[in-house]
Amino acid sequence: MTVRLKDIAEKLGMNPGSVSRILRGGAQAERFSSATREKVFTLSRKLGYQRDELAASIITGKTNTIGLFQSFQSGDYNYRLLNSLICEAGKYNYFIKTLNWDGWMSAEEIAKICVSQRLTALVAYGVAPLYPKLKRLLEKHGIMLILAGECLIRGMKQEPIAVVSMDGYEGGRLAFDHLYGLGHRRFAMMGFLDGAYGWFQKSKIAEEVDKYMMEWQLKRRKGFRDAAHEAGIPDKDVIDVVIEYSLTMDYDETMLKKYFKGRNRISAIFVYPGDILAVNIISRLHRAGIRVPEDVSVMTYGGTRFAAMVYPTLSLVEDPLEEIGCRCIRIIMENRTSKTPDISNFSETVPGKLIVRNSTAEYKME
Repeated sequence: MTVRLKDIAEKLGMNPGSVSRILRGGAQAERFSSATREKVFTLSRKLGYQRDELAASIITGKTNTIGLFQSFQSGDYNYRLLNSLICEAGKYNYFIKTLNWDGWMSAEEIAKICVSQRLTALVAYGVAPLYPKLKRLLEKHGIMLILAGECLIRGMKQEPIAVVSMDGYEGGRLAFDHLYGLGHRRFAMMGFLDGAYGWFQKSKIAEEVDKYMMEWQLKRRKGFRDAAHEAGIPDKDVIDVVIEYSLTMDYDETMLKKYFKGRNRISAIFVYPGDILAVNIISRLHRAGIRVPEDVSVMTYGGTRFAAMVYPTLSLVEDPLEEIGCRCIRIIMENRTSKTPDISNFSETVPGKLIVRNSTAEYKME
C-alpha cells in the first residue's frame, strides 16, 4: 500500500502541507523545530514513504536533478568534485547530470538544455567567459547557477554570481610560508599562458604576466608575492617563469640550469597552476641534473591522487574540492523551494590545507 503525505500527517496530528514542507527541506523546513522535523523524518522512514518525483516536477516545473557544467577536463580534479556532488546530493534524493563544454556551445544552448532537463540548479566548474550571460538566462526559469572553485575571469567581478571556492590568495601565502620556513630565500613562481593569447615568453622571465593570466592564477601568484614582500624578500628574488600551455609544456633546459644550479641558485619553486605542471617541471629538472628536493624544492597547488604516487611525492596546498562540492549542494538545497531563488550574493571560501611530502626540504647552501 502506497504511503501518502496525508497518512503521515494524520498519525502526527499535523497539517499535510507542513509535512510536505519539512520533507522538501530548505528554508521552509527550518521554520519548524528540530524536534518536529525529526518526528516527521523518523515516521516517513518507518512507513517507507517515497516522494512522487514525477508529480512534484509537474507542479514545480523542476526535477530532483542538478547539472554539472564542466569547461575544464583534468581527470582527478573533475572526479573529486563530481564524487562529492553525487554523494551529497544523494542525501537529499537528488541526482547529478554532467554537461561538458567544448568551447563552442553558446550560453543560450546551454540554458536550453538546462530548461529542457528541468534542472533545479547548475554547478559550474572551470573557467568560461559565458557565466554572466548564462546566469541571467537561467534566472528567467528559476534555475540557480553556482560556481565551484576558482572560475573567475576578468570582467566577471561586476556580475554577482554564487561561488564556493578556496581562497587562492591565501593558498599562495600558505605555500610561501612553508618554503620560507624551510630556509629558502630565492624563489621562482612558475605558471603557464594559453598559446591562444598569441603572446608568451617561452622559458624566459616574463614581464607583464598580469595581462595574460586567468584570475585564479593571479590570486595564487599575488598571495605568494605579497607574503614574500612582507617577509622582507626583495622583488628580484621572487621571479616569474611562464611557459606556453600545451600537452608537453616543453621549455629550454638551459634556462633551468641557469636559474636552478650554482651557489646563487633559486632554491624553491611554487608551481601555482597544479600538480601536472609540477610533475613535468620535476622531470625536466632531473634531466638537467638538478635534484628535487636536494637542489631545488618544488611546491604545488592542487591535490590529485598521483601527487602521492610520483617520485618525489608532491608537497602542495590542497584545493578542498570535496568540501566545495558539499557546500554547493547544501546552498542549493537551502534555496530549492523558492519559485525565484536568488543565490547571487552567496560567496563562501573553504579553507585549504598544507600537505608536506618529499618534494620540499630545508635549504642547503652549496
